[in-house]
Amino acid sequence: MNELKKALHDVAGDMSESERAVKNAVLYNKKRKRKMPLLIVPTIVIIILTIGIAFWAVPKGFDQLSAQNSINESLYSYYMEFQKLSWNDGTDEQYRYDAYMEMLQTLGIIEYAKSIGLKATDEDYADLKESLQFIEDSYEVFPFESLSKKEYKNNVLPILQEKAIYQNLLKNKWYETFPVMTDSIAQFYSNRKAIVYMEEQYEKQLAYFKEQQQIKTLPSSSFTSLPKTGVVAAVNDNVFYFMQNKVAQELDEIPLEQFQTTSSTNNGSLNAWIINDESVSLQVGDYVKLNASGWNTEESNGEIVMLALPDSIEVLQRQSDGNNIEEVTLNIEDSLRLEELLKSAKWEANSLIRIYSDLPYYIVHTKITSYKIWKTSQRRFYIMPFGEDNFTQLTQVKTSELEQILDKNKTK
Repeated sequence: MNELKKALHDVAGDMSESERAVKNAVLYNKKRKRKMPLLIVPTIVIIILTIGIAFWAVPKGFDQLSAQNSINESLYSYYMEFQKLSWNDGTDEQYRYDAYMEMLQTLGIIEYAKSIGLKATDEDYADLKESLQFIEDSYEVFPFESLSKKEYKNNVLPILQEKAIYQNLLKNKWYETFPVMTDSIAQFYSNRKAIVYMEEQYEKQLAYFKEQQQIKTLPSSSFTSLPKTGVVAAVNDNVFYFMQNKVAQELDEIPLEQFQTTSSTNNGSLNAWIINDESVSLQVGDYVKLNASGWNTEESNGEIVMLALPDSIEVLQRQSDGNNIEEVTLNIEDSLRLEELLKSAKWEANSLIRIYSDLPYYIVHTKITSYKIWKTSQRRFYIMPFGEDNFTQLTQVKTSELEQILDKNKTK
């Protein structure tokens, strides 16, 4: 990141965390109230009484929003300039949509924070004095072409400063709400809440603004990771510790501390604290399928923490309902046969293997160790030893041989 982009990042925040899949956006600004001469008050009162009922039916905020509002126009222009300075190889269509998306996020941070009762105080402004001053001075740093200094100071600057204040208030709230939190996930979580809030509150106004500004909704270019399955290893209020491709039977054998120090780059294994803001009922030992975004490893309170924000959580097997994975214990002879099958196996990192089924087909115990076994769509076995993060894939011949061993040792 060059110096210009770094400075841009400091002013507007990390725009990479924005989700391009946002369907709509809105500009929000309260009109100033003007004092009315005494003589025209009766006339206006009559008009209000005559057509007031019609206004009661108008959605919240409709009379406060306008695509032609000068403040909204200035903010939109600011983000258009911002996009062009950040990405000089984009299209005008992309610039418009990205500027619109950033504006939605900015206004949403302010509106959502206020909606949940957060109020900025003089002390809050004092705490961010340096950051607010940098935002004020940034006009002199960046070569804005379509935005005058007066326009920036009067229309854009107050909104950017207010966003910085409420973003910080939201971050503090998330640290109080969740036992495990990082700055990056706090920002990502606030952005998500802000977008959802604006979509829900201003649905009808969004389409109108996009039409006026000729903004097209573009396909999302953000990376969507594949679902991950694993065990709930710990629950702490509204967060839980997730261990990818591990099962409840491993929890008694491997200390949790060993997994908590495992980063996402260790053989591709993703072991992390997960935000459970939807209050999905979970207990230690549950096997879950997880779609999550914003995987982040960061120092928090003096410790290295990996944390993720889920898009969805599905419980595939509850510990309280018993074990749906078939367990097989091999005798001494067949334990040796299995070890022989694996003797020349090629072990690969977890991240290089795609699991084709949600739950393992088998848990196999030998006299030496235990294994989890998945079956691919080609009916070949993937095997992962307990407590490890590497897989091996058996050939079709070896898969058939192992199936015969398992059938022989299944409990009748």
